[in-house]
Amino acid sequence: MNTVYRRDVEMDRNDQRVPYTRDPLDLSDHIIVYGGLALYGVTLLVLIYAWANRKYPPLKARNLTLITIMYLSGLGWFSGSFMGNGLVIGDWLFRACRGWMIWLRVLCAFAFSCTVVFRIYALDRIFVQGKTYRGLSMYAPFGVLAASLIIFCVVTQLVPDRLTVIYLDYYKTCHYVYAFRYTCIALNWAMWSLCLVIAWRCRNIHTCFNEYRESLVTITLGL
Repeated sequence: MNTVYRRDVEMDRNDQRVPYTRDPLDLSDHIIVYGGLALYGVTLLVLIYAWANRKYPPLKARNLTLITIMYLSGLGWFSGSFMGNGLVIGDWLFRACRGWMIWLRVLCAFAFSCTVVFRIYALDRIFVQGKTYRGLSMYAPFGVLAASLIIFCVVTQLVPDRLTVIYLDYYKTCHYVYAFRYTCIALNWAMWSLCLVIAWRCRNIHTCFNEYRESLVTITLGL
């Protein structure tokens, strides 16, 4: 294909070996890796403390199981990010872009937003809809959503890497092909927009269970 008509600049440069002087392990990369690990480490300590005091009523009402899933999803996303973006020395393990970027970064990003949706929807169901927090009608939509995400990742795994995620040897990083990149961004924005709608519906529930402000912060960061 004539490169004049290709819009993926990084892949063009990788194919043409255009001179590029980026150091894949400079100071900013180390700050991202160690700063992120420090934040996740502190969060882990807080999470352990919360579990140790899980019988305390305000913590019991926060659904620590979902919070733990959110933490693990965030940790998986972060691991896939620095593995796939050239923040470590790239040998054969780190060239496995589909494993890091699809099954960790993409899937965990969607899993994180799904847990937020599930958490807020539980409040909407109880306090806005006046229904119980159980039953097929409660869990079936999320089962369908989870299955859809798995199918999306499986299909992404099966199609050629030049259409999804590919390792660019010249840059020593994994690269999202533009169409796949924007598809993932659109899906993620759709999830966070759904979170925003549900959070708005729950803005006036009882103060003890009202997480409207916290939800807005989380949704804003997610977007």
